[in-house]
Amino acid sequence: MGTPKPLIVPWLRKKLDDGCYPGVRWLDQGRTQFRVPWKHGLRQDASTEDFQLFRDWAIDSGSYRPDHDAPAPSVWKRNFRSALNRKPGIQDEELDDILNSLALSSPDEDTFFEVRVYYRGHLVLQTLVPNPQGFRLVPPSAGPSPCPELADVALPEPGVLRDGVQASYTARLLQGLGAGVLLRVEGPALCATRLGRLHAYWGRTETPEPGAEGGELSKEGCTPVYDLPRFVRELIRFMEGQGSSPTYELWLCLGEAWPDMGRSWKKKLIMVQVVPTALQTLHQLSQAGGASSLRAEEPDLRISDSLGEAGLLGALRGWEERMETQPYG
Repeated sequence: MGTPKPLIVPWLRKKLDDGCYPGVRWLDQGRTQFRVPWKHGLRQDASTEDFQLFRDWAIDSGSYRPDHDAPAPSVWKRNFRSALNRKPGIQDEELDDILNSLALSSPDEDTFFEVRVYYRGHLVLQTLVPNPQGFRLVPPSAGPSPCPELADVALPEPGVLRDGVQASYTARLLQGLGAGVLLRVEGPALCATRLGRLHAYWGRTETPEPGAEGGELSKEGCTPVYDLPRFVRELIRFMEGQGSSPTYELWLCLGEAWPDMGRSWKKKLIMVQVVPTALQTLHQLSQAGGASSLRAEEPDLRISDSLGEAGLLGALRGWEERMETQPYG
């Protein structure tokens, strides 16, 4: 007879008492509140220690065998969280943390942009930008930044491509990119500006339909490409069953027109997908609260039933009211 699977609450309580993991600790003397860091796996400072708690639970619960299974930190973390949230009395307070730092201009160090770069549909770069002010897309060998307060995301050399013709065309576009493309937070909006000779375009989805938002980025000024209050309004309507699922992604196309209903994004030489991770998490929380998603492939982020859909809606409405009266300048 095999070893019985441990119960998550006593197991975690012992780990907290032992102080085995960095950042995992009790928050009060009564030992009723605890902290578990949920560090994103793409962060440059992420290490194996950040996932050790989730790994140990996977081993002890029998879902991961180090000698047989491939490491899967994201799966360990999801399973750990799911096991916790099935237990009554466990309250996930992540929503409060997100709403408190939701404004795109918040100086919170955990505000990120996830960036994925595709060359003709093939993922060539995936990185997390830990800068709440924005970032600059630049060619592989970029000069000094005109905006040193922003992070630089260097596009890969075209040498990663096997197709010589594609590599040649991609290299030409990268040369024209010059000083790059800026994405900067301006109050509650995300704005974009192209700095080089290369024309750049934006859209809200990789599968645009007629009338889809988007177009060319200006070189003379800042083009608003995302509006945070609008996202929250659309998310509230979605949760109330009065609207479709809001998008939280931004798609940039370098050197070719976009949106383009006549040509798939996978045929474009350079496409860049930008995901504000705070908005992504809010969207996932709305799914966990009961709203159905139009995108079946999106991950399901479980939260405790004690939050519930009503609690999320109330928090979002309160945040929306604060945004309407908050000055920006």
